[in-house]
Amino acid sequence: MSSLDERELARYVEDYETRRIFIRNHLKELIALQIKMMRKEKRWSQKKLGEQAGMKQPRIALLEDPDRTNGESITTLLRIADAFDVGLIVSYVPISENIKWATTLSPQRLSPPSYEREQQQIHDRAANNHFDGTIIQFEQILNASTGLMKESKQDKELGQDSDSQKTLRSISI
Repeated sequence: MSSLDERELARYVEDYETRRIFIRNHLKELIALQIKMMRKEKRWSQKKLGEQAGMKQPRIALLEDPDRTNGESITTLLRIADAFDVGLIVSYVPISENIKWATTLSPQRLSPPSYEREQQQIHDRAANNHFDGTIIQFEQILNASTGLMKESKQDKELGQDSDSQKTLRSISI
């Protein structure tokens, strides 16, 4: 299926049941492949990843096998993200986004850099005059979420359910 282009895949998933199966299978394959690729990039064994994520090696083997995995919990995926020091995005999207992901996979998309490596890349780009504003964007996001957290804490102390608490809940889902 990876040899299909976007239009072919869009035609392939016109039927509801086919779409449903495609989304589930693609997600299982994507998660398994990403975990395996990130682990191999770090030259970690399954046992080492398990230690880093607080899991046993057989659990890691299951996570890396799309045929044996059974819909991992967000908590499990976050533990893996923490072990690799990468982010995790879980979001409902139009089917076209799934199709785009399926047809534009690359090693770079499947194995994102850790926070530390990403910071080094940003520093290197800045030193080489390839600065693209990433640091400023990150600082703006960090400052905004810090402000929301402070507001939320103050509102919580007052027993109020504020807009900042609702925003933080929506971000953390």
